[in-house]
Amino acid sequence: YKMGAGSILSLVAFIGLLTGSGFYAEIHPFWSTLAKKTAILSGIITLPQLFNLEPGWVIMPTVLISVWFFRKWQKQGLWLREAYAEGYLQPWRASVGLAVINLASYVWHLMGGLPILALQSMVFLVGLLGGAWAGSRLLNLFVIKA
Repeated sequence: YKMGAGSILSLVAFIGLLTGSGFYAEIHPFWSTLAKKTAILSGIITLPQLFNLEPGWVIMPTVLISVWFFRKWQKQGLWLREAYAEGYLQPWRASVGLAVINLASYVWHLMGGLPILALQSMVFLVGLLGGAWAGSRLLNLFVIKA
């Protein structure tokens, strides 16, 4: 909208975005090949995979250490920022709020908007559950052989 209002800086930024995207599109095949050939840990993308552990052994200590730090910082008052504007929203509250909204939208999407109880939403949920059941059966039948 700023470029449309005559902002030269916005026009230059837009041209930079287009140029950079085009440049990356041109070098991507070379870059992809180079990245695959120089990969140190090929196929390993998580710490549990790297250390051959169950994910819980990495997640639980991380959560516990994080909670310890969060409590410590909260007791020290480091979570609150001094604000002079009326109605200022503390950053930590904004973060928690955005996380809750993200989770709610994810759940809403999985339910297909079911709380509205529209016929299309209910049909979507039935298809989702049936598809998940059938997919798991096929996966166990043809891919995961005990």
